Amino acid sequence: MKKMKLLCMTRDNKQQLEVFNKIYSMKDYIEFSGLVIENKSLNDRIKRLIRGRSIFQITNILAFKVLSRFLINKTNRNYDNSFLADDFPIINVDNINDSKVLKFIKSINPDLIIIKGVSLINETLLNSIDADIINIHGGLLPYYRGLQVGIWPIIKGEYNKVGITYHKVNKGVDTGDIILKKRISEEKIRKIIPRKIYDFKFYKEINFLKHKLVVNSIGEFLDRYFKIKSKNETDLMINNSNEYNLYSHIALSDYINFWISKDD
Repeated sequence: MKKMKLLCMTRDNKQQLEVFNKIYSMKDYIEFSGLVIENKSLNDRIKRLIRGRSIFQITNILAFKVLSRFLINKTNRNYDNSFLADDFPIINVDNINDSKVLKFIKSINPDLIIIKGVSLINETLLNSIDADIINIHGGLLPYYRGLQVGIWPIIKGEYNKVGITYHKVNKGVDTGDIILKKRISEEKIRKIIPRKIYDFKFYKEINFLKHKLVVNSIGEFLDRYFKIKSKNETDLMINNSNEYNLYSHIALSDYINFWISKDD
């Protein structure tokens, strides 16, 4: 059986690269043919944050980012990203929709593209790619799409809706048909819910739980994907996420409201 030619696109951080290290190790399934690494500039991230928001909203969001990312106990994690060598081509871009990305994809001609943590792919690039594109989404679809969707279920008190989803990419935001989704148990989530209002380490603990769930479920996803392809995609789960909210950045006021209303 001919191996499926795979191209991956991700952000430049250790968590994301460990995921693709896991994929790279599955040589019985795939031929790892290329990697696109998106390095979002600080200027681009600031532009995205301030677009369409008031000064109060921007300050409110930045306050939560500072508290959640810098005023927590740092947890040392070891990630395996050692495969990034010279046995397949790698390109680095500032934006995933750069024209260089399309040229790179065309040069490889992959059967499958897997993305994780990159910017929204625009319609021009989508329409120019023949391969299936699968997103590893950090939230449980259809309930939570958009940004910070591992934390929003906590803020909303829906502890049973934290997880990850592998879904096809279309022109919507996390609206493509679902191939596989995995849920983190409510029991695990409740164990890391903060007991004090200034205890923000839950933020990283939830992200780490989701990360390990992705690493441990990649093989299951590939099995399911191949079975679906052989059956003409009859087993895809319909994604009705358009019926649910599209989430953006969490603000400090969202966290305070969660703290006031949360059950113990």
